[in-house]
Amino acid sequence: MPLSDFKSFVRERPSLANYVNKNEMTWQKFYEMYELYGANNSIWDNYLSTTSASSSSTSIKDMLGMFKNVNMNDLQEGINSLQKGIGYIQDMVKSKTKDIPVRKSSYEPRPMYRHFDD
Repeated sequence: MPLSDFKSFVRERPSLANYVNKNEMTWQKFYEMYELYGANNSIWDNYLSTTSASSSSTSIKDMLGMFKNVNMNDLQEGINSLQKGIGYIQDMVKSKTKDIPVRKSSYEPRPMYRHFDD
């Protein structure tokens, strides 16, 4: 069977990509199964019926898999640039508040021992 047939088979069943993304299967293994059993075999029922239930919930294993693919140097550079941006904003706010004069209140509380003069 040609590779183009397998590609169209996968396009019709996008749920197979979830197994590859979760590192449970590879495209090579799926292609070998496609070559051996064909498109209409019951072996595909295992991969097509349970995918809809498991794709709706994200497990801790899935989240750890996502973090495994993150480049830590790029993440650190992003965090550093974000910190610099926040620092610039803080400096601007501080400089603006220094320019605003603080208005003193004219209210003076009455001493406790004094009574109203009628």
